[in-house]
Amino acid sequence: MVALLACFAFAGVDHLRGTSPVFDEPYFLHSGVTNLTAGAPKQATANLVLAQNWMALPMLLQRPRTEPSPEPPGSVAPRLDPATRFLFDPANDWRWILRAGRGMILLVGIALGILVWRWSRELFGPAGALLSLGLYCFSPTMVANSSLATVDLFTAFWFSLAMRSGWRLYGRVTPGNIITCGISAGLLAATKFSSILLLPMALGLALARTAMREPVELSWPGGGTRSASSPGQRARLLALASVAALVVSLLTLWACYAPQLTWFRAAEGAQLSQQDLARAYTGSLAGPLDWLERMSLLPAPYLHDVRVFLTTTTVRRAYLAGEYSLGGWWHFFPVVWFLKAPVPLLLALGGAVLGLGWRRPNRPSAARSVGTGEAGQRPAPARRDLLPWLVLIAVYLAASMASGLNIGIRHLLPLFPPLFVLAGAAVLLPVAARGRRIAVACLVLWSARELATVPGQYLSYCNPLAGGSREGHRWFVDSSYEWGQDLPALEQWLERRRAGGPRPPIHFSYFGNADLRRFQLDGAILLPQFFETRPPAIRELGPGTYVISATMLRTVYGPLFGPWRPSYEELYQELRGLFRAALEAGARAGSRLEVSPEDWSRLQVFDHLRFARLCARLREREPDGRVTNGLLVYELSPAELAAALDGPSPVLAPTDAVLGSKSYPQEALDFLK
Repeated sequence: MVALLACFAFAGVDHLRGTSPVFDEPYFLHSGVTNLTAGAPKQATANLVLAQNWMALPMLLQRPRTEPSPEPPGSVAPRLDPATRFLFDPANDWRWILRAGRGMILLVGIALGILVWRWSRELFGPAGALLSLGLYCFSPTMVANSSLATVDLFTAFWFSLAMRSGWRLYGRVTPGNIITCGISAGLLAATKFSSILLLPMALGLALARTAMREPVELSWPGGGTRSASSPGQRARLLALASVAALVVSLLTLWACYAPQLTWFRAAEGAQLSQQDLARAYTGSLAGPLDWLERMSLLPAPYLHDVRVFLTTTTVRRAYLAGEYSLGGWWHFFPVVWFLKAPVPLLLALGGAVLGLGWRRPNRPSAARSVGTGEAGQRPAPARRDLLPWLVLIAVYLAASMASGLNIGIRHLLPLFPPLFVLAGAAVLLPVAARGRRIAVACLVLWSARELATVPGQYLSYCNPLAGGSREGHRWFVDSSYEWGQDLPALEQWLERRRAGGPRPPIHFSYFGNADLRRFQLDGAILLPQFFETRPPAIRELGPGTYVISATMLRTVYGPLFGPWRPSYEELYQELRGLFRAALEAGARAGSRLEVSPEDWSRLQVFDHLRFARLCARLREREPDGRVTNGLLVYELSPAELAAALDGPSPVLAPTDAVLGSKSYPQEALDFLK
């Protein structure tokens, strides 16, 4: 166990040290630091406080600057959001801040690995525990998300602990089990809004326990132990236990938000004032949220976070295997999980299904600890012991498939621990002890080999069924594949490139929100980005080396969304004349070009249309190289560039190529705004 966790920690440290901030990290770190130092969030994140505060704890030792430093006189500062300005402030050591926050999440990842090992050992013995932990420690998805300062791994930890403690409570009602379950649920509720899924999960477990013939025990100090034998008695006892755990969870939630209460009530004129809060959300849940606040049933800062979350989940873009959607697909998460799960995990889960089907509960099983042979065989676990994991998987997967938030496998992380635990059931197959040991060792070593195929690029891992990690961008992008983490790799690539002598200029399109001034990018010419940080300019594109992030290549984000369509081509041709006229006028003037605000806005649109047209052409061919799996390199000659920008249109997709567009108001679909 120790050796496997050491490998996991080593890979995590390698990842957290060698990658740039991914998209969400500046927001979480900024919010956490201001929560702890000022008692007030300066950055709305549409997430809750617990994970953010946890990852910001090391900042109390160094107290980074939270107010932006003034820019040097005469400099042109890019338009950066407050969180990015905080992280990359010259007064702050952004590498230390990032690594410290990521290190706190890595500790949670190690703790979650220990829990996976322990729970699998209880169910399937030492051999099953070794298999479960090996699959966990060498999972690229778990390593990547355990070494990022985001909330998703933290959420997975508390989901697993809450379900485990809840099942123990429903088997034996004691003060200790009530407190453990309530605190776990409360900490999950202070981490992410998906904690609401605990309610149907708890209901499912309670109904299952009520339907069982086994009694539920009640053990109270001074009251001895009693048994609830009939279904009615079990239902009443479990209802009382659930209410008690709910009270504990609410008290835990209030405790997590206690540092913000004083500031929040006195926030007249502040960024998150009560007046702003009242206007933040006006949807169907506004009335119930206002009532909860008036009755003081939930903390006002928590309800503010709920409103912020609801205002950010209206229209979300999604990409899957060449298709674009505004409402998502029910099959998005199953497909992404299947293509990113290492083959050893798929085989182990298949073996687990066969093993659990072959072994009846309490029937002798071959899942005996290593070295015991066939004598004294271990019985298979009772099916009731698998219920918390099966209910967690069923409810969370159903909710994920119903969600339109199809942007990253990280949203599926709470499913991973129960899947790793259940994979340990593969040792229940009727195989001799020697064969079982060999099979477990082969699966674990195979998993280690899969991790080694993407050193430092664990987020982009895809299994051979997807064509391998290099081809994963054809299936999905964003936080399932490329999330802005590859700037250090780009720096090293540019350094090696410079050593080879003079080369064509670099053009770079970046998906992320880092301050590019803090990286040695060799004077790269910046192409359109998701967050525009480029100084205003009218520029002709020239031949050279184009480095384009996979997410930007697919035109998922930015002013345009989706494939190249007739409306885009028509507007592009219309604005080309304005662009040429502006270039000629600038050449004649010999100084800064003066254009009307309306024409300037149209030139900005042309800039993004031109880039989207270029990307549509580049998607039709293979890249000439790669910086990483997520940063694609194209060498464009003058003729090829002219063909892409001035030649015949790329293949035109149908006008209604964006799925789900008919379900949204037209103003939400105007991607050129």
